Amino acid sequence: MRITTWNMQGSTNQLYLGALMAQNNPDVICLQESGDMTHLLQNRNAIVGFPNSVTGVYVNGNHIYDVVFWYNTVDDNPRNSLAIMSRLTISAWGIHQPVVVAPPGYQPGNPRNLPWMTVNEGGNLLRIYSYHAPSAGTANACSYTNPQIAAINGGGSWAVVGDFNADPTSGAFVAPPAGAVVRGNHATQQGGGLLDYAITNAGGFAFVSSGQLLAASDHFPQNFTW
Repeated sequence: MRITTWNMQGSTNQLYLGALMAQNNPDVICLQESGDMTHLLQNRNAIVGFPNSVTGVYVNGNHIYDVVFWYNTVDDNPRNSLAIMSRLTISAWGIHQPVVVAPPGYQPGNPRNLPWMTVNEGGNLLRIYSYHAPSAGTANACSYTNPQIAAINGGGSWAVVGDFNADPTSGAFVAPPAGAVVRGNHATQQGGGLLDYAITNAGGFAFVSSGQLLAASDHFPQNFTW
């Protein structure tokens, strides 16, 4: 299984999603700051209890993915939306409501719901969450992330993949209470900072490569295997 994460910086340009798929060949994609993706999805169905959350199918040429998408409704900011996409068999999916922890100075104060899927790879199940921590400094981002990891940690194998806004090589980084950080060794965005990676309890989960810079964002896609 190949898993790619990418912070789109608010873009929903179909051209860039197609380029991401062509360049990285992902089985699962975790997107952050994905804007409003509803108009890109076929067979849309609302997720009961989660406003502006939908499931659907994304089709771009030969690339066909099932999608779980959540769009922030508090301030309508497209940079607070997330999605997870899979071309593998899905055994379960949903929206995870995070523990409410608002770092000092973080606006808006609303938590970001996490779209997730449990995907089946040859009979092995992995629960994957698309994640985006608030950009309020390394220590504050960790203070937000770590309660989410503690809440997610439970039965089975899981991986939280996305933009953590906390460089794990920084002295201010606070290690997660469960799982391990899986990452590359180079900055994941043009401005510097190793912010995009995975926290997981899954054995054999590994970083494999950083993708090419796409014009829609200054974040480099990050690729993992399991």
